[in-house]
Amino acid sequence: MVNVLVAGATGMLGSRIAHHLLDEPGVAQGGKLGLLVRDGSLDDPAKKAGIDDLVAQGAVVVPGDLQDDGALAEATSGVAVVVSAVQGGDSVVTDGQVRLARAAERSRVRRFIPSDFAIDIFAADPGAPMFAARRRADEIIDTLDLEVLHVLTGGFLDKMVSPTGGIVDHGNQTVTCWGAGSEPSNMTTVEDTARLTARLALDDTAPAGVRTFAATEATPEQIAEEISRATGRTYTVKSRGTLDELREAISNEHDPTAAIGLWYQLVVATTPTFTALENGRYPDIRLTTLQEQVRQSFQ
Repeated sequence: MVNVLVAGATGMLGSRIAHHLLDEPGVAQGGKLGLLVRDGSLDDPAKKAGIDDLVAQGAVVVPGDLQDDGALAEATSGVAVVVSAVQGGDSVVTDGQVRLARAAERSRVRRFIPSDFAIDIFAADPGAPMFAARRRADEIIDTLDLEVLHVLTGGFLDKMVSPTGGIVDHGNQTVTCWGAGSEPSNMTTVEDTARLTARLALDDTAPAGVRTFAATEATPEQIAEEISRATGRTYTVKSRGTLDELREAISNEHDPTAAIGLWYQLVVATTPTFTALENGRYPDIRLTTLQEQVRQSFQ
C-alpha cells in the first residue's frame, strides 16, 4: 500500500498520471491517491469535471497551494511519493515546486518526481526560460533528502503531429520548422508519458536520477514522409528560416509568450537526443510509434 500525492492533476499530463496511478497495485490495493488542488482552480468546469472523474475512481482532493507551507505540510503528511506535474512561470515551476519538495522532505516522503517531462532539459540551451526554470528547481530539489527521479520522454508526439496544431499544416500539406528539417528530436505521447511516470513512481527498483524514455526519434523530414505515406498526399517541410535567424527572432521578440514559443522551437531543433533509453524497463508498456500516431491522427 502506497500513499501518493499528485500536484498539477488538473492539467493535461497530471490528470493522466493520476488516472494511471489509480491502476497501479500499490495504490489500487489499499493505498491513497491525493490530488493537491488550490482554491479556485475548480471554478473551471473542465478542470472540475476531470477532478470529479478521478475522485469517482477513488482519488481524494487535498486542498493546498504551492505557496502555502502549512497546507503543503498537511498535504504531504503520511505520503510516500510525490509527483509534480505543475506548469507555469517561475513562481510555480521553481518556487512552488521547491516549497513542495521541502515540505515532502520534512514529512519524510521517500520519492519525489519533479515536473520535467521533456527533451533533455539538462542539455538544452541555457537561455530557454521554460527549461531554465525547471533546472533551477531541480538543482535545489536534488540536494534534499529525497529519492528524486527526473522523467524525460521528449516532446509530446501526439501534440507535435496533430492535424489541428503542432508543426503540421494539414491544409497546405506542410511540416513547419526552423532549420533544415533534418534536426532529430525525441518524442512520446502524453498517454505513454503518463503510464511510464505512474509506473516509475511506484517502482522500488527504479534508481534515483535521470530516467529517459522515448517512443521515437525523428526529424521534420521524417514526419513529413510518414504523413505522406499514411495519407497518400505529398507533405513537404517548410522552413521558417535558419537556426541563426531563429536566434535573432528570439532576441527581437518583445512579447514574452511569443518568445517562449520561439525558444521551444530552438531547443527542439538544437538539444541533443537521448544517448540511452530505458524503454525496456517496462516491456508491458508498449509505446506508440510515430507511424501509429500518424495513422491515428490522419486517417
